[in-house]
Amino acid sequence: MRIVQLQGLDLRLLRFDFDLTMAGVFLNADGTVYSRYGARDSQDAMKLNSTKGLAAAMRNVLELHAAYPKNRASLVGKQSPKPRFPRPELFPVPVMRRAKGPVTQKNCVHCHMVHQAEQELVMQEGSYDPAKFKRYPPPVSIGLTMDRDDGTRVLDVQGDTIAQRAGVARGDVIRELAGQPIASIADLVWVLHSAPDKGKLEGNLDRNGETKVFTLTLPAGWRPFNLGWRGSMYAMPPQPGIWVEELKGWDRARLLLKKDRLALKVRGVFRQAGRRAGIRKGDVIIAVDEEVERRSAGEFHALLRTRHWKKGAKARLRVLRDKKAIELVMRF
Repeated sequence: MRIVQLQGLDLRLLRFDFDLTMAGVFLNADGTVYSRYGARDSQDAMKLNSTKGLAAAMRNVLELHAAYPKNRASLVGKQSPKPRFPRPELFPVPVMRRAKGPVTQKNCVHCHMVHQAEQELVMQEGSYDPAKFKRYPPPVSIGLTMDRDDGTRVLDVQGDTIAQRAGVARGDVIRELAGQPIASIADLVWVLHSAPDKGKLEGNLDRNGETKVFTLTLPAGWRPFNLGWRGSMYAMPPQPGIWVEELKGWDRARLLLKKDRLALKVRGVFRQAGRRAGIRKGDVIIAVDEEVERRSAGEFHALLRTRHWKKGAKARLRVLRDKKAIELVMRF
């Protein structure tokens, strides 16, 4: 079944990363979740998906289905946790106020709006902290690069990472993690999303036909924000009200800006925070809080939302205007 809008979606049954461009859930007729499909990295919405990868996941799911219900206990962790509200439109928050009555283009609930509703609910309750929304860590957050054509196969393991210290190696096929059978990259992400902020995850893998046991040791602070690409991020505080795009190629070179340096051109200013700071359309942001490292537009917005989210916070910007550097302060 293809779902193109989320009014009426049963959140007790269907939970996944609602910021994804594409996501799928494999279900038994009794509602048991076998697996999920759909993942991405910070730069490309479809880089971790492929028709071959989907077919591989489906074959893995057929094996799980053939073993059901004897394998029911191993699938418990894949089931959706009980939500505070069973359907998106029942969240008593601003983003869902329009989601009433018959579905039209004007009141359609987009996928990312579920995450936005969760954020707004916490804001209303006075307990907002962006650290509560470190959602769905990708495998690379523990050092794994997975094969998009076979989401259980490890393509690479980065050095000095959680996965490397656990002994996971290139070419390994991950069969199980935290007691859950792994059929896709999305299944790995689901386990990491559900994992503790500090603790251990036991797993097993296949290495050249031999089963190996491994343990991922998750230190405090292991979970990344993973925000820069998310549509739901733009509803998080603060609201700078500026539209920026990263300069590339000749546009960067003519301003003598190195490839590894921040260069974000302001395409529009549409909220008071940006206007009060004196930011103008055409400015090029070359530093934020004295940091000049290259960031994408999304990474820039993520930095503001993870560092300057409290009322009264200040972000210091350096911009180029007519090739002159100007210092500005954005107050939230």
